[in-house]
Amino acid sequence: MTITPLPLHAEFLLLAHDPETGKALVDGTPLKAALAGAALIELGLQEAVRLEGEGRDARLVATGADVSPELVEVLARADGHAPKKAVARMGGAESYTDRATRLREATWDRLESERLVRRDEDKVLGLFPVTRRIQTTAARATLVDTLRSAVLGSEPPGIRTVGLVSVAQASGVLAKVLPEIDKKQLKARAAEIGEGSWGGDAVAKAVADMQAALMAAVVVPVIVSSGSG
Repeated sequence: MTITPLPLHAEFLLLAHDPETGKALVDGTPLKAALAGAALIELGLQEAVRLEGEGRDARLVATGADVSPELVEVLARADGHAPKKAVARMGGAESYTDRATRLREATWDRLESERLVRRDEDKVLGLFPVTRRIQTTAARATLVDTLRSAVLGSEPPGIRTVGLVSVAQASGVLAKVLPEIDKKQLKARAAEIGEGSWGGDAVAKAVADMQAALMAAVVVPVIVSSGSG
């Protein structure tokens, strides 16, 4: 049975792929960084991490809350690090190990187990095997409608939708799924949503602070992997 709502990283993965062909809408580097960012925001939404400190001294700290299997490594890599560094440690910039791909595959497996996607095996140029996931429900269309309502509406969206808008915008996915909206208008509205609609409670404030740092990391191109393994 499908879990509602899906975690943010699963929602982003659905959005970032063509539902019929399974092909990614954006290149691998921003996709991996944004997926890592979405997973970290999800940890914040679940109160599995909290942000301690201010500015450059801010660090993510694990709270001890249980998380789903695909988020265990994300949590371990984030604990004790600044949000931007946490994205890099999962998104590939500070690890020779492709942890973002592991997160992606584990999230696909979760979506497959919930019957939201099916596995499709194919070969590129008839030679190189490739696995894609074909979406089997209207879940992605519902997500697109949610994003459209958030962008075009006058009411502030909920905290989860704000996170999804921000990750989709930072990765370039938002313009792909809402091509009918002018890109300048889309960018301006996404920024407005991110700045003004979080609310005042402690969880919302912590996630908002974390999101700002995460999105800064997502939009920085990652060219060379370096640092810890």
